Amino acid sequence: TRRVLTMEFIEGWKVTDVDKLPPGTDVAGLAKQILEAWSLLVFQEGLVHGDPHPGNIFVESCKDGGVRPVLLDWGITKELTPEERLHVARWMIATLSSDRHMFLSATCALGFKVSDNLDMETLDGFMIGTIFVLRDSLPASAQAYLYEMFDQMGEEEKAREAKKKEEEQAKQAQSDKRKKTSGGLCSTRKGKKKDEPKRMIESIPGVFLFLQRSISLLQGLCSSLNVTIPFAEPILRHAM
Repeated sequence: TRRVLTMEFIEGWKVTDVDKLPPGTDVAGLAKQILEAWSLLVFQEGLVHGDPHPGNIFVESCKDGGVRPVLLDWGITKELTPEERLHVARWMIATLSSDRHMFLSATCALGFKVSDNLDMETLDGFMIGTIFVLRDSLPASAQAYLYEMFDQMGEEEKAREAKKKEEEQAKQAQSDKRKKTSGGLCSTRKGKKKDEPKRMIESIPGVFLFLQRSISLLQGLCSSLNVTIPFAEPILRHAM
């Protein structure tokens, strides 16, 4: 009911306290259960847990001697309408199948506002970014190395952009010098205003930010547990 809030006490421990797990516990299997539950809740029940960090995921003992994960603290939750569930499913399927047409259609249906001059390069870049979010999880050491590589690539890109800007400034300086030495013939002409870069994506819907945050936290959780989990498999299965 929407008018009554019930609470239940869960006796357990934080999921990253792996030393408290019974001997022989399949940690990767435990992580898969969490992702399975998350995928089922999103696509079957329309509920997105917006804060699945380790402190909000407990492990409780079962009567058979095993353990099971429990999602706590549903204070930050997004409830999806049936239409939003459909569009999220189409968006996930299009991403993992590299279907540009479906990806753009689902993106717009979710509430993205894209400009009329959106090109394929930008669209592909957006799709690749989404594929990265849905990548297989990596152990902490591999995750750290991956982000270190991204930082290095970012610095190299900044250096290339700075060099390009210096070259453009040098060309502009030479052009201005030629105009001055030409007797001022060009000085009366109005300079052509450079076209300002247009934003390809004008606005991002809250439902996307909610999903991205939730998945990123789950990726971080799996990294903390030092397990490799195929994120796309349960998500795609429940989305279809």
